[in-house]
Amino acid sequence: FYNIYIKPLVPYTLGAVIWDQGERDVHCFAPATNHTEQYPCLEQELIQSWRDLFNSSFSFVAVQLPGYIGDCDAPGANPKASYFNCVPGVFDMRIAQEMGTSSDKKAAVVATYDLSCPFGVKTTECPFGSVHNIRKQVVGERVANELRRLLFAESHLVTEGPRAVSTMASSLEDGTKTKVTVTFSGGTMPFYLKGTQYCEACCKGGVGDLDASSDGGLSWINATSLQTIEGKSSISFTVQLPHVTHVRYTANQGFPQCALYNQEGLPAMPFSMKIPKQNIQFV
Repeated sequence: FYNIYIKPLVPYTLGAVIWDQGERDVHCFAPATNHTEQYPCLEQELIQSWRDLFNSSFSFVAVQLPGYIGDCDAPGANPKASYFNCVPGVFDMRIAQEMGTSSDKKAAVVATYDLSCPFGVKTTECPFGSVHNIRKQVVGERVANELRRLLFAESHLVTEGPRAVSTMASSLEDGTKTKVTVTFSGGTMPFYLKGTQYCEACCKGGVGDLDASSDGGLSWINATSLQTIEGKSSISFTVQLPHVTHVRYTANQGFPQCALYNQEGLPAMPFSMKIPKQNIQFV
Protein backbone atom coordinates (compact mmCIF):
# COMPACT_ATOMS: atom_id res chain seq x y z
CA PHE A 1 0.00 0.00 0.00
CA TYR A 2 2.65 2.50 1.05
CA ASN A 3 4.99 1.93 -1.90
CA ILE A 4 2.18 1.95 -4.48
CA TYR A 5 -0.08 4.74 -3.24
CA ILE A 6 1.82 6.96 -0.80
CA LYS A 7 5.49 7.08 -1.78
CA PRO A 8 4.83 8.39 -5.34
CA LEU A 9 3.14 11.46 -3.80
CA VAL A 10 6.22 12.48 -1.83
CA PRO A 11 7.16 15.46 -4.06
CA TYR A 12 3.84 17.09 -3.23
CA THR A 13 2.59 18.79 -0.08
CA LEU A 14 -0.48 17.44 1.65
CA GLY A 15 -3.07 19.77 3.12
CA ALA A 16 -5.10 17.09 4.88
CA VAL A 17 -5.43 13.33 5.23
CA ILE A 18 -8.72 11.46 5.69
CA TRP A 19 -8.08 8.01 7.17
CA ASP A 20 -10.91 5.48 6.82
CA GLN A 21 -9.40 2.23 8.08
CA GLY A 22 -9.38 -0.03 11.11
CA GLU A 23 -11.46 -3.13 10.40
CA ARG A 24 -8.49 -5.17 9.19
CA ASP A 25 -6.74 -4.53 12.51
CA VAL A 26 -9.66 -5.91 14.52
CA HIS A 27 -9.34 -9.49 13.21
CA CYS A 28 -11.97 -11.23 15.28
CA PHE A 29 -10.60 -14.76 15.16
CA ALA A 30 -7.31 -16.68 15.16
CA PRO A 31 -4.88 -17.07 13.49
CA ALA A 32 -5.20 -13.42 12.45
CA THR A 33 -3.54 -10.90 14.77
CA ASN A 34 -5.50 -8.22 16.58
CA HIS A 35 -3.73 -4.85 16.63
CA THR A 36 -6.24 -2.89 18.70
CA GLU A 37 -3.94 -2.46 21.69
CA GLN A 38 -1.13 -1.14 19.51
CA TYR A 39 -3.38 0.92 17.23
CA PRO A 40 -3.19 4.31 19.04
CA CYS A 41 0.60 4.22 18.85
CA LEU A 42 0.54 3.00 15.23
CA GLU A 43 -1.85 5.79 14.27
CA GLN A 44 0.28 8.43 15.96
CA GLU A 45 3.41 7.11 14.23
CA LEU A 46 1.65 7.10 10.86
CA ILE A 47 0.59 10.73 11.26
CA GLN A 48 4.01 11.95 12.38
CA SER A 49 6.02 9.92 9.86
CA TRP A 50 3.85 11.15 6.97
CA ARG A 51 4.14 14.74 8.18
CA ASP A 52 7.92 14.32 8.19
CA LEU A 53 7.88 12.63 4.80
CA PHE A 54 5.81 15.33 3.13
CA ASN A 55 7.32 18.18 5.13
CA SER A 56 3.78 19.22 6.02
CA SER A 57 1.87 19.68 9.27
CA PHE A 58 -1.35 18.48 7.61
CA SER A 59 -4.64 17.96 9.43
CA PHE A 60 -5.75 14.36 9.95
CA VAL A 61 -9.32 13.07 10.32
CA ALA A 62 -10.01 9.41 11.07
CA VAL A 63 -13.38 7.79 10.38
CA GLN A 64 -14.45 5.56 13.29
CA LEU A 65 -15.69 2.08 12.49
CA PRO A 66 -19.43 1.66 11.98
CA GLY A 67 -21.23 -1.49 13.07
CA TYR A 68 -19.13 -4.29 11.59
CA ILE A 69 -19.01 -8.06 11.99
CA GLY A 70 -17.39 -8.93 8.68
CA ASP A 71 -14.79 -11.29 10.13
CA CYS A 72 -17.57 -13.28 11.78
CA ASP A 73 -19.76 -13.81 8.73
CA ALA A 74 -17.05 -13.97 6.07
CA PRO A 75 -16.63 -17.20 4.03
CA GLY A 76 -14.35 -19.58 5.87
CA ALA A 77 -14.64 -17.77 9.17
CA ASN A 78 -13.57 -19.65 12.25
CA PRO A 79 -16.64 -21.55 13.58
CA LYS A 80 -15.77 -20.25 17.05
CA ALA A 81 -16.07 -16.65 15.89
CA SER A 82 -19.25 -15.12 17.24
CA TYR A 83 -20.97 -11.96 18.35
CA PHE A 84 -19.22 -12.22 21.69
CA ASN A 85 -15.68 -11.94 20.33
CA CYS A 86 -16.33 -9.77 17.26
CA VAL A 87 -18.50 -6.96 18.55
CA PRO A 88 -16.34 -5.94 21.55
CA GLY A 89 -13.34 -5.82 19.21
CA VAL A 90 -15.07 -3.28 16.97
CA PHE A 91 -15.93 -1.09 19.95
CA ASP A 92 -12.39 -1.31 21.30
CA MET A 93 -11.11 -0.22 17.89
CA ARG A 94 -13.40 2.83 17.93
CA ILE A 95 -11.85 3.84 21.24
CA ALA A 96 -8.35 3.11 19.94
CA GLN A 97 -8.95 5.24 16.85
CA GLU A 98 -9.82 8.20 19.06
CA MET A 99 -6.93 7.59 21.45
CA GLY A 100 -4.54 7.83 18.51
CA THR A 101 -5.70 11.36 17.70
CA SER A 102 -6.72 12.77 21.09
CA SER A 103 -3.35 14.39 21.92
CA ASP A 104 -2.94 15.94 18.45
CA LYS A 105 -4.51 19.40 18.06
CA LYS A 106 -4.59 18.96 14.27
CA ALA A 107 -6.30 15.56 14.32
CA ALA A 108 -9.83 14.33 15.03
CA VAL A 109 -12.21 11.39 14.59
CA VAL A 110 -15.78 11.32 13.33
CA ALA A 111 -18.35 8.82 14.61
CA THR A 112 -20.26 6.66 12.10
CA TYR A 113 -21.84 3.90 14.22
CA ASP A 114 -25.27 5.42 13.51
CA LEU A 115 -24.76 4.89 9.76
CA SER A 116 -24.14 1.15 9.88
CA CYS A 117 -25.28 -1.28 7.19
CA PRO A 118 -26.27 -4.59 8.87
CA PHE A 119 -27.41 -6.62 5.86
CA GLY A 120 -24.23 -8.40 4.83
CA VAL A 121 -22.51 -8.71 1.47
CA LYS A 122 -24.28 -8.56 -1.90
CA THR A 123 -27.42 -6.78 -0.77
CA THR A 124 -28.87 -3.63 -2.29
CA GLU A 125 -28.20 -1.62 0.87
CA CYS A 126 -24.59 -2.73 1.42
CA PRO A 127 -23.24 -4.59 -1.64
CA PHE A 128 -19.67 -4.42 -0.34
CA GLY A 129 -20.33 -5.64 3.20
CA SER A 130 -21.26 -4.06 6.50
CA VAL A 131 -18.10 -1.97 6.78
CA HIS A 132 -18.58 -0.32 3.36
CA ASN A 133 -21.69 1.82 3.58
CA ILE A 134 -22.56 3.16 0.13
CA ARG A 135 -24.35 6.20 1.60
CA LYS A 136 -21.21 8.18 2.37
CA GLN A 137 -22.61 11.68 1.93
CA VAL A 138 -23.29 12.11 5.66
CA VAL A 139 -19.85 10.76 6.55
CA GLY A 140 -18.36 13.20 4.04
CA GLU A 141 -20.23 16.12 5.60
CA ARG A 142 -18.97 15.23 9.07
CA VAL A 143 -15.38 14.93 7.82
CA ALA A 144 -15.65 18.19 5.86
CA ASN A 145 -16.82 20.10 8.93
CA GLU A 146 -13.91 18.74 10.97
CA LEU A 147 -11.51 19.84 8.23
CA ARG A 148 -13.06 23.31 8.17
CA ARG A 149 -12.47 23.57 11.92
CA LEU A 150 -8.91 22.22 11.73
CA LEU A 151 -7.74 23.97 8.56
CA PHE A 152 -9.54 27.29 8.72
CA ALA A 153 -9.97 27.75 12.49
CA GLU A 154 -13.76 27.89 12.18
CA SER A 155 -14.15 27.37 15.90
CA HIS A 156 -17.85 28.23 15.84
CA LEU A 157 -18.63 24.97 14.04
CA VAL A 158 -20.05 22.05 16.04
CA THR A 159 -18.20 19.11 14.52
CA GLU A 160 -18.98 16.23 16.87
CA GLY A 161 -21.82 14.87 18.93
CA PRO A 162 -22.26 15.03 22.71
CA ARG A 163 -19.55 13.57 24.93
CA ALA A 164 -20.20 11.87 28.26
CA VAL A 165 -18.90 14.12 31.03
CA SER A 166 -20.24 12.48 34.20
CA THR A 167 -21.93 9.31 35.41
CA MET A 168 -23.97 8.38 38.47
CA ALA A 169 -25.24 5.02 39.72
CA SER A 170 -28.04 4.49 42.25
CA SER A 171 -29.03 1.07 43.52
CA LEU A 172 -32.76 0.48 43.49
CA GLU A 173 -34.83 -0.57 46.50
CA ASP A 174 -34.89 -4.30 45.75
CA GLY A 175 -31.07 -4.39 45.75
CA THR A 176 -30.79 -6.31 42.47
CA LYS A 177 -30.90 -3.46 39.97
CA THR A 178 -29.06 -0.18 39.51
CA LYS A 179 -30.12 3.00 37.75
CA VAL A 180 -27.30 4.59 35.77
CA THR A 181 -27.43 8.21 34.60
CA VAL A 182 -24.97 9.64 32.08
CA THR A 183 -24.71 13.39 31.48
CA PHE A 184 -23.41 14.69 28.16
CA SER A 185 -22.04 17.96 26.83
CA GLY A 186 -21.33 19.17 23.30
CA GLY A 187 -23.44 20.94 20.72
CA THR A 188 -26.86 22.47 21.10
CA MET A 189 -29.36 21.10 23.63
CA PRO A 190 -31.81 19.58 24.15
CA PHE A 191 -30.26 16.30 23.08
CA TYR A 192 -32.58 13.65 21.67
CA LEU A 193 -32.72 9.93 20.87
CA LYS A 194 -33.29 8.68 17.34
CA GLY A 195 -33.04 5.29 15.65
CA THR A 196 -29.88 4.64 13.66
CA GLN A 197 -29.79 3.96 9.92
CA TYR A 198 -31.49 0.64 9.10
CA CYS A 199 -32.26 0.04 12.80
CA GLU A 200 -34.59 -2.83 13.71
CA ALA A 201 -35.47 -2.25 17.36
CA CYS A 202 -34.52 1.44 17.04
CA CYS A 203 -35.49 3.33 20.21
CA LYS A 204 -38.63 1.29 20.88
CA GLY A 205 -37.38 -2.11 22.01
CA GLY A 206 -34.39 -4.36 22.58
CA VAL A 207 -31.64 -3.77 25.13
CA GLY A 208 -30.48 -0.31 24.07
CA ASP A 209 -26.87 0.62 23.37
CA LEU A 210 -25.47 0.93 26.89
CA ASP A 211 -24.08 -1.78 29.12
CA ALA A 212 -22.51 -1.78 32.56
CA SER A 213 -20.01 -3.64 34.72
CA SER A 214 -19.84 -4.30 38.44
CA ASP A 215 -16.34 -5.79 38.48
CA GLY A 216 -14.19 -3.05 36.99
CA GLY A 217 -14.85 -3.94 33.37
CA LEU A 218 -14.04 -7.65 33.41
CA SER A 219 -17.61 -8.57 32.49
CA TRP A 220 -20.52 -6.58 31.11
CA ILE A 221 -24.31 -6.78 31.38
CA ASN A 222 -26.80 -5.26 28.96
CA ALA A 223 -29.25 -2.70 30.23
CA THR A 224 -32.60 -4.14 31.33
CA SER A 225 -34.43 -1.02 30.17
CA LEU A 226 -34.05 1.24 27.17
CA GLN A 227 -32.13 4.45 27.66
CA THR A 228 -34.42 7.42 28.25
CA ILE A 229 -33.83 11.16 28.17
CA GLU A 230 -33.60 12.99 31.49
CA GLY A 231 -33.71 16.77 31.26
CA LYS A 232 -31.89 18.32 28.32
CA SER A 233 -28.54 16.54 28.44
CA SER A 234 -28.73 13.20 30.29
CA ILE A 235 -29.85 9.66 29.60
CA SER A 236 -30.61 6.93 32.13
CA PHE A 237 -31.16 3.17 32.12
CA THR A 238 -31.41 0.31 34.60
CA VAL A 239 -29.28 -2.80 34.69
CA GLN A 240 -29.62 -6.10 36.57
CA LEU A 241 -26.66 -5.53 38.86
CA PRO A 242 -26.59 -4.69 42.60
CA HIS A 243 -23.96 -2.02 41.94
CA VAL A 244 -22.15 -0.59 38.92
CA THR A 245 -18.53 0.56 38.51
CA HIS A 246 -18.26 1.18 34.75
CA VAL A 247 -20.51 2.04 31.81
CA ARG A 248 -20.00 1.86 28.02
CA TYR A 249 -21.80 3.14 24.94
CA THR A 250 -22.02 1.33 21.54
CA ALA A 251 -20.22 -1.80 22.79
CA ASN A 252 -23.02 -4.26 23.51
CA GLN A 253 -24.37 -5.11 20.05
CA GLY A 254 -23.00 -5.33 16.55
CA PHE A 255 -25.19 -2.59 15.12
CA PRO A 256 -26.21 0.18 17.53
CA GLN A 257 -29.94 0.89 17.40
CA CYS A 258 -30.70 4.17 19.18
CA ALA A 259 -28.26 7.07 19.13
CA LEU A 260 -28.18 10.24 21.21
CA TYR A 261 -27.92 13.35 19.04
CA ASN A 262 -27.41 17.06 19.57
CA GLN A 263 -29.51 19.58 17.66
CA GLU A 264 -26.84 19.68 14.96
CA GLY A 265 -27.71 16.05 14.20
CA LEU A 266 -24.39 14.56 15.34
CA PRO A 267 -24.32 11.32 17.36
CA ALA A 268 -22.80 11.00 20.83
CA MET A 269 -19.23 9.76 20.85
CA PRO A 270 -18.61 6.13 21.94
CA PHE A 271 -17.12 5.87 25.41
CA SER A 272 -16.17 3.66 28.33
CA MET A 273 -16.15 5.37 31.75
CA LYS A 274 -15.48 4.53 35.35
CA ILE A 275 -18.11 5.82 37.74
CA PRO A 276 -16.43 7.80 40.55
CA LYS A 277 -17.01 6.28 44.00
CA GLN A 278 -18.64 9.48 45.22
CA ASN A 279 -21.24 9.12 42.44
CA ILE A 280 -22.28 5.61 43.47
CA GLN A 281 -25.29 5.59 45.78
CA PHE A 282 -26.69 2.64 47.70
CA VAL A 283 -30.29 2.52 48.92
